Amino acid sequence: MSLQKYMKQLDSLEWGYLLGAALPGAILVLVLNLVRLAGDEVSRGLLGSLDMLKSEVFLLLGLAAGGLALLRFMRARSGRAVALFVMQVLWAIIAFFEVAGHQFFITTGSVLDYYLLAFSLGNLSDNAEVISSEVPLWIYIAVPLVTVSILCVPWLIRSFLATKGHAQDEDATAQQNLPLLPTAVLSFLLIFASTLPAYSSQATHNARATTPTIAVTAIAALSSSMSTVEEAKATTLDIHLKPRETGGDNGAHKQRNVVFLVLESTRASAMTVYDETLETTPFLAELAKRSTVAEKAYVQVPHSSKALTSILCGITPNLHMPITEAIEGNIPGRCLADLLGEQGYSSLFIQSAVGTFENRYQLVENFGFDEFISGNELDSKGFEKANYFGYEDDIMLKPSRKWLEANKNKPIFATYFTLTPHHQYLAPRRYGRHPYAEDDLLNRYLNTIHYVDNFVKNVLDQFKELGLYEDTIFVIVGDHGEGLGEHDRFQHDNVIYQEGVRVPFLIYDPQDPQPRRVKYNVNHLDVVPSVIKRLGYEVLDGDFPGMPILEVEEERPMRINCWYERRCMAQIIGDQKYIHHFDSQPDEYFDLSEDPDERNDIANSRDDLSELRRDLLDWRREIIGMHRSHAERIAEDVLFESLPDVQHQLDAQFGDVVKLRGYDITAESTVPGGRFTVTWYFEAVKKLNPDLKLFVHLEGPGKMKNLDHAPAQGLFPLEDWKPGTIIADKQVIRVPRKWKTGDLKILLGFWNAKTGERMEITGTIPTDGNNRAMPVTMPVQAK
Repeated sequence: MSLQKYMKQLDSLEWGYLLGAALPGAILVLVLNLVRLAGDEVSRGLLGSLDMLKSEVFLLLGLAAGGLALLRFMRARSGRAVALFVMQVLWAIIAFFEVAGHQFFITTGSVLDYYLLAFSLGNLSDNAEVISSEVPLWIYIAVPLVTVSILCVPWLIRSFLATKGHAQDEDATAQQNLPLLPTAVLSFLLIFASTLPAYSSQATHNARATTPTIAVTAIAALSSSMSTVEEAKATTLDIHLKPRETGGDNGAHKQRNVVFLVLESTRASAMTVYDETLETTPFLAELAKRSTVAEKAYVQVPHSSKALTSILCGITPNLHMPITEAIEGNIPGRCLADLLGEQGYSSLFIQSAVGTFENRYQLVENFGFDEFISGNELDSKGFEKANYFGYEDDIMLKPSRKWLEANKNKPIFATYFTLTPHHQYLAPRRYGRHPYAEDDLLNRYLNTIHYVDNFVKNVLDQFKELGLYEDTIFVIVGDHGEGLGEHDRFQHDNVIYQEGVRVPFLIYDPQDPQPRRVKYNVNHLDVVPSVIKRLGYEVLDGDFPGMPILEVEEERPMRINCWYERRCMAQIIGDQKYIHHFDSQPDEYFDLSEDPDERNDIANSRDDLSELRRDLLDWRREIIGMHRSHAERIAEDVLFESLPDVQHQLDAQFGDVVKLRGYDITAESTVPGGRFTVTWYFEAVKKLNPDLKLFVHLEGPGKMKNLDHAPAQGLFPLEDWKPGTIIADKQVIRVPRKWKTGDLKILLGFWNAKTGERMEITGTIPTDGNNRAMPVTMPVQAK
């Protein structure tokens, strides 16, 4: 059948579908692709350009044909209007995906896939402001217009054609002559072809349309979820520290302060320390002359929450995208703050960014810090916005001074996490705006680095003013770098090239101001072992995977995983760098000694890529296995078919839905600054309302501390509790150092988050008369 004859047989509904839904959707998608191609500086040639267009063209033709096949199949059948509406909604969804994918690529240089989409939707409250900051006005106009067109115009066209005497959709006289099966087969083949990767070397990683990319990665995610991962045991779960005796009158170990200055989005190449032609960090450049400087320090995952886990805990974070480290108890290792806390240190984590993003409150709690101060709690008057996450870093100086003054007579561990260099690079003008580069984006970024140089100076000056400077070891390290389009990628999460993964790393000890340069590659795993060594502690009952940087005597594999799921990985040994891109683009190989900017890919000259790829994937499976095994072990300790042997059995019921059957506790008394563990054993009586929440309060003489948390490390939300099952909720309780002596009480109960009402308590358990059970009372004794 000729195309002309085929088109003549279309009825009014089918014409409405083609002209009102398929055509505007197709125009929008193709225009977006052409805009990306027009702004692309890559020389592709004709074949490369066609390759960049083919996925969208095949997808659009396939959907158009599929819709026609469906509508023709439904001729003379009820529900045909519903079939059209389904296709309209499908076109509207695809238009939305393609617009979202287009803007995401324009902003970051990366493609939108299922993993990113699922993560963003699952964490919409976290990401809403970030996303909205990058949505231009035209999207707010174009998307509603195209959506309205797709949903309304087909019906208008149908009505118009009907008034002109065109064949009605109820007319099935020609149905037997319509090539229904060939149309359906053609649709399937075209849609399948849209999922295929690029075939020409001139095409890049965004050659596949967003919708097929989401579909392909969703299938990969399903396959991955059903695959088995070998169990791997963490090596730092049982670690503790033993002070090394260093002589003196009583042989006691001198406890020195430690300060981490973690520099957000700071790449090594933006600092004077690593590029003397730049004047961005004059203070740090001078400090480096009296410091131990790692010449080539690398991240493991270029995303803040993951990088902080490596820096502060000395272990590789979970290489899956979700921030599983922010689930209570879900870090498979002991972190530095926790270890030093056992040695009598007070600890503080302070950041100028908000504390709600990616559940930073729980993450810092998991790290073991005594106190956490975030931008939510700071007075922003007189400070400039740094970006959508908060204000300039000097906002931390006043609360820092207050905390240091309160704790100056004890050994301290403080971590300052900066914000100013993070995208949007608003570059506060407190320290001027300097002409470092002609490009506005690069210049604003370099000015944020200059700002941080001043902030670091301010912190060190504060320690001098308080008399803490000489007894403090300062560690300065970047959490990750930042891409500014050098490899057509922006920001950091998916920037596997040097600008994204090579960071500054300095250790400055005022008592040992010797200039040292570490020439071998190091990474975030080496931070904690270096500090422990410098403090003079001995590690017992385990080993950290990293090592003190001054003890590195040979090149080790530096393995890096992009934060985006299954997107890119790298292994660096010496100056040889291999990058695996999964199936998004061909793998790459660079000789950094000859090509530090990674412009000359020599992968075709290598015959060992398969071995390198296998090594990276084996490492990825091992790390994921370590985290999954830890989570499974937690789960095994959470669910019981019957009540296990417990130290204290209880008779308490909250409403008619849940019981508290008993608890275990690791201490009979405590001290200010002490810690102990309580494990509550709950039993669901019937299905719990999703609005029901657990609350836990710590009370003492004139003090109250909120200990609300997601029960069972957040692994089993209350609405998933099965009636009759015992749920063990393990809770580590840290008594604030300023807590007064006297009786400490733990009170708990359940409340409805929607109504605000607490559940009534029955049974023999003591209560406070306000629907709070009082299962635990213990003395707080003076140290």
